[in-house]
Amino acid sequence: MKHVPNWRALARAGTIMAGLVLASAAQAAGPAGKAPAAARPPASSPALLPAMAPLQFFTIAQRLSALRAAGALPSAPPEAQPVAAALSESVADRPDADPALRDTLPPGPETILGMALLPVPGGELAEKWRDMAGRWQRDEAVIAACRGGSCDHPGAKRWISIGAAAAALSGRRQLALVHDSVNRAIRYATDYQANAAADYWASPLESIEKIGDCEDYAIAKYMMLRGLGYPAADLKLIVMFQRSSGMFHAVLAVRSEGEWLFLDNQRQDLAPAAHYSDIRPIAALDESGQAMLALMPQPVPSVALAEPLRVEPAAPELP
Repeated sequence: MKHVPNWRALARAGTIMAGLVLASAAQAAGPAGKAPAAARPPASSPALLPAMAPLQFFTIAQRLSALRAAGALPSAPPEAQPVAAALSESVADRPDADPALRDTLPPGPETILGMALLPVPGGELAEKWRDMAGRWQRDEAVIAACRGGSCDHPGAKRWISIGAAAAALSGRRQLALVHDSVNRAIRYATDYQANAAADYWASPLESIEKIGDCEDYAIAKYMMLRGLGYPAADLKLIVMFQRSSGMFHAVLAVRSEGEWLFLDNQRQDLAPAAHYSDIRPIAALDESGQAMLALMPQPVPSVALAEPLRVEPAAPELP
């Protein structure tokens, strides 16, 4: 016969045993259920805690620079240079930036009319420039022959006369003379009227001998100033869109005494950048090629703390 346990008796015995265990634990804990004095950590005063150093804040660029200097990271690859250039605006210019960081970051992109010059390979405007430059080499040979002896070429004689007058001056007076003389030497006409083409970039002698439009004035001034010793880095042919007229326009930008001035056939005087608030810059061009003009994001201004930020330690738990 199978034995059947008495479940009610077993339940009563389990209840009694659980009560004895809980009572023993409560007696060991003391009043209010707190841990015994021997098990509690001793009370400490805040003054006895070690002073904590102020927090140090680092930018990502600073940490990467430090890791590369320590050999923990390889040097930045060439494709990372545009990122580093952008960081030079937002990190290296901070008042709390490490001076060593400024020395390691490359300079940001050059700007004209508030826009950054970003070189682009190829480009339709660069091709037009190369075609004009080939014809300008023939012009230079004609001008050189005129300087060496008798000259019956009216365009070359006019070119030599402007260059001689400008060579006697310097600085902005020289720029003003070139600007005014080339404006007077070329009769304005559209490319359709001058060359029966939608967009033809004439060489300087072609423009002086015949007629030309805005980029032809700018090209002639560019080549005249190059002949007077201006470096190519200080000369840019700027293509822009005029919102007021709805037309595209081209001018010559010249860097003089650290400021970009604009030699514009639509203006009598040298124009500063402030005169071009109603235009949209499109592209820049020189002997090195074509560059797009892009608006760069402005760096976020940093907020300097009056004193180092400290984190106070938490008060110890009272016994």
